[in-house]
Amino acid sequence: FLEEIIDECTMLGTIGRTSRNRLRVKKPVKGQTVRTFIKPLAPPYNVENGIAPLYSPTTVKNHLEHQKICLDRVNTLIAGTPWEDKFLEEIIDDHQGNSTNAQLYNYAAEVWNHGFLYLCVYPGGKPMSKHVEDVLKVNFGTIANFKTQWYITCMSLYGNGYVWLVDMDGALEIVPSHNSGCPVGRDGVKALLMIDLWEHAYVTDFGMSKAEYITRFWEAVNWKFVENMMELIVRDENIRAHSLSSKTDYLDA
Repeated sequence: FLEEIIDECTMLGTIGRTSRNRLRVKKPVKGQTVRTFIKPLAPPYNVENGIAPLYSPTTVKNHLEHQKICLDRVNTLIAGTPWEDKFLEEIIDDHQGNSTNAQLYNYAAEVWNHGFLYLCVYPGGKPMSKHVEDVLKVNFGTIANFKTQWYITCMSLYGNGYVWLVDMDGALEIVPSHNSGCPVGRDGVKALLMIDLWEHAYVTDFGMSKAEYITRFWEAVNWKFVENMMELIVRDENIRAHSLSSKTDYLDA
């Protein structure tokens, strides 16, 4: 699904031209016992100088290394199983709420979540359009109220996790997820925006000031991507979207 989003956003002018990074297992090479994914979805822009002003080069490097560790674990866990030929989203979907193989779900969801994060931010950010502003105002009253609710939800999340802006049956909601909680494979909700609240996302650049990190997040948001996601949802309701099976408070496994 992320590849489809990249293709759509490229067509719509969000992130420019990019190579096709299919999140799927490769066919085995002769003599190879563990199949490997084509490289995980990387930031579709130059991150040599980080993703200013939110992430320094060191933090971006940490994100990519964390994603690679998770990807390597996924490859090890799926070797010789029915999932070794499946797309990443299918692996996540198949293991939602599966307590006997929670490890595979957690690693796979972390790979996917980081791929989505790279689309939500951009060096220097991209401005919010009048259309997105109007949609947020319809759902939250004012942009200030939206950002206040976002801040409260982020600060209320205990431990590691993510906070998402999602389209839930046509209404926008701000929803947290604990740890590796991921909206892939859940019915009824489509993700528009996400912030990473794992400690490794901000401790290098902001120390333990989670509040400052959340506040500075807006300076790096790629609002063009959010708008394109809204357009995709309206244009094709059958898109392979991220969803919730029910309207709960958390997007957890």
